[in-house]
This record gives sequence, C-alpha cells and structure tokens, in this order.
Amino acid sequence: MASMNPRKPSPDAPRPRASLPRHKAFARRSMSGCYVCRIRHLKCDERKPACLRCLNSAWECQSPGQRADSRRSESLVARATTPSSLQWRADSNLSFAEDRALHYFTQHVASDLFGFLVSDFWTYTVSQRCYSTPLVRSAVLALSSTHIDFTIILPPPEHFATSGPVHGIESLQLYHAAIADLRVYLSQTQTPSRTDVLISCAALICCDLLRGEQTRATQHVDHGAAVVRAWQQGSIDSQYDEEVVKVFYALDLHATSYDGTRLPALGLCPEDGGKVAEIPAKFSSLREAQRHLVLLQNAAFVHLNHVAPYKMQPSSTVPRHLLSRRRAMRASFQGWSIAMTGFEEQRQQGTHTVGLVDSKEQAALLALKIQHQAFRVLLDESIREGEYFQDFVDDGDQILQWAEQALTALQTLAAPSRLPFSIDLGLSTPLYLLVEKTSDAPIRQRGITLLARVQKLGGWHRPQAMLQTFSESTAWQNMDPQAVDLEEVLRPH
Repeated sequence: MASMNPRKPSPDAPRPRASLPRHKAFARRSMSGCYVCRIRHLKCDERKPACLRCLNSAWECQSPGQRADSRRSESLVARATTPSSLQWRADSNLSFAEDRALHYFTQHVASDLFGFLVSDFWTYTVSQRCYSTPLVRSAVLALSSTHIDFTIILPPPEHFATSGPVHGIESLQLYHAAIADLRVYLSQTQTPSRTDVLISCAALICCDLLRGEQTRATQHVDHGAAVVRAWQQGSIDSQYDEEVVKVFYALDLHATSYDGTRLPALGLCPEDGGKVAEIPAKFSSLREAQRHLVLLQNAAFVHLNHVAPYKMQPSSTVPRHLLSRRRAMRASFQGWSIAMTGFEEQRQQGTHTVGLVDSKEQAALLALKIQHQAFRVLLDESIREGEYFQDFVDDGDQILQWAEQALTALQTLAAPSRLPFSIDLGLSTPLYLLVEKTSDAPIRQRGITLLARVQKLGGWHRPQAMLQTFSESTAWQNMDPQAVDLEEVLRPH
C-alpha cells in the first residue's frame, strides 16, 4: 500500500527561489488632496472646505487651494491665543483618543469659550488641570466630543451614513460619565476641591448649551452658584478660585438674560443701594472692562425686576429707594463708559501692535460697548420720565454701526469648517433686544439683517432661534421681504 506521506525532496534537488517582496502598484500622487492626508500618506476624498477624514478625526484640514496668507494668519492667531506651555503633549497615562481630545480642547475650544476675548482660565488653568485632575479631565473630554459633534460643519448626510457610529452617541456617553464621576467625587471625598467641582460644572454647562438644552444648563448654573455663594462666606485666596468665580458670574448673567423671570443668583442684594465694585478711572485691559460690565449687568437685571410693576408709570408713583438705586446705577454705567474711553485713548496711542490678532480685540471692544449701550437704555426706560418714553430710537443707529464694524472685523478670523461657540452675550443678544424694543422700522430691518450675519452658537441665545421668533411675529409682515431672506437663513446647512 502506498504511503500517505508526501515524498521528501532529494538533497540534490534545486531549492525554490525565495518569494520576492510584493510592492504596491504605482499610482500618481494627487496634488489636490489636503496637506494632512498627504503628510500621513492617507487617501483624501478632496472635499471642500474639509475632507471627511479630517472631520472625523478632528484635524484641521488644509487644502492646497487655500491662500497661504490665510494659513499664516490662522497660525498667528493660534500662537497668540495659546500659551507656548500649553502645546499638545502626550501623557503616558492617557490613551491616544484622550490625548487627541485634550489637544482639540486646547487648540479649538478654550480660545473661543470666553467670546471675543482670550481667557487664561480656559486656555491655561483648565487645560493644565486636565492632565492632573481626573474629575476635570472627564468633563473636558465630554466637552471636546460634544464640541466636535455640534460645531463642525458636516458633509451631506448621504456621504456620512456609513462612516461610523450614530452622530452624538459617544459624546452623550462621555457627558453622562462625567456627571457620574462628579457625583462619586462629591460623595466619596471628605474635602472636595471647589475649584475642580466648579470647573467640571462649567464644562457640563457648555455641553448642555451645545445640545440646545438651556433649561438643564440653567439648573447647573444654579447648582454652581450655590457653591460660589457658600464659598464667598469664607475666604477666596487663590487666583484660580477668583477666575472660576468670575466665570460663574458671566454664566449667571447669560442665564438671566435668557429667562426674564429669573433673578441673578450672584446678583446684588436689595440692600446694597445699587452700588457695585469701584470702577477705575481707566481700564487696563478689555478683560477688566468685561468683568466690571458683568457686575453692572447683573445689578441691572435685579433693578429691572424690582421696578417691573412700575414700568410705564410716572416716576412720582415709584418708591424713593428704587429711584435712588437707579441713580446710583446710572452713575456706575457712566463711570464704565469713562473708563472705556480712557482705555481706547491709550490704545490709539500705539501701545497695542497692529495686525491680524487685533481684529478679534477690536470686535471684543465693540461688543462690550454694544452691550453697555443696550443695558443703559434698558435702565433709562425702566422708569418713565414725564410724558416722553424713549425706546432705542436715538441709540439704535450707533449700536448697529458698532455691530457692523465688529462683524466686518471677524470675517478675517472665521473658520470655514467650524461654527464658533462661546458663553458670553456677544452680539446676538443686544441685536435681538434692539429689534424687539425699537419702534423704528428701518432700524428693526437693519438689526435683523445684521443678526442674520451672526453665524455662531451663542450659548443660551442662538441667532437662528431669534430669527425664527421674528419670522413668526406680525411685525415681520410690515417689513420689506427683500431685505433679508429669513427662509434661506433658517434653512439648515
């Protein structure tokens, strides 16, 4: 019977040649793909303004068609707004996805959260604590993932159907994980760090606002404000602690401006007589001007709530303590205007460098002046003086001119692939207030036109929701329909 084993080859038989290594078929490199894919030797789908691979990986897509000066301006702004010590660094204790998310937060999220101004709290304090504090890192990871989901302009749905998991699921899981980590930290830590708790709470508030859940964001603001009030009964001796308290004053103001029935949780008490922190003769920086303006705006909301029953009535019927309170607040608003004028005069003397970075600073200055002017008019109209009632007619033109200049300055800094997100009042709130309050049809029409140009996610206030409110009102029927196409503006892109 024949053996089933194969016959062994003879020692003298020639050995087969070793198989040669296989090579990829030659393909000409595409010169129209983005630089990111070319550096990483990846196939690029060459979509504009950003390819799908860069969008899914949260990379900054740079195509050869973009102008070199625009790339240079974006790099200049990034270097100016991000400290050199905060450049992305790998951590051996973190996964690659976590490192990439923290890098995205430092480069794209932190620099915009404070509005037109750069906040050291977000760009430095929070970014550093991400690597040292698991509680803060958990909340920031949720914020980065949510920011990618809701600010990056996605390609059409038919090109996105089979590219990965359902849109927003991963960020929602990280959000709930951050809330669970915060609860465990508060329940199992004897002396929890209030700074870490407030930073985590602020990041979760940003997640709520990105998802359009303003009510939940307001609830988280109330919880954080309760921690701040309990904290203020003791001593605040750390610079980081003061910075996080300032952030919650701004969040408290923004939540109050959204809900007309809400009083600022961190506002002035009724017995303070309308006095706020002493305003300097001249502001040294725009951040100092913003800090004082937030305090003034919170105090103005408290006053407007107290005088609401006496609105549109003669001043003789208003209690004296409310009249004296308004006089004190008007003096404070006037002092803020004088201090801002001093800052502008110093700025015009050449103490600031002129360049692309100043475009954002100029927009910030104009936004602060617009907010100040709008709240001052609200304060003036809160109590009727004689028979004449002033309603934004005299100040509307100046507000609109400043808003147009600010939007023009921001055009050179806009990123085509992302919608900016911030938690400040910005331009949309004063413009909405102007359109709603004024009785002058041309001013209302110009205000709506400028509001349609504000392409951002502004925390509690979203320009598209404001425009939707105007389109449903009867006042819109009396306007020129050719001035601004609301249907085109409200159409999702």
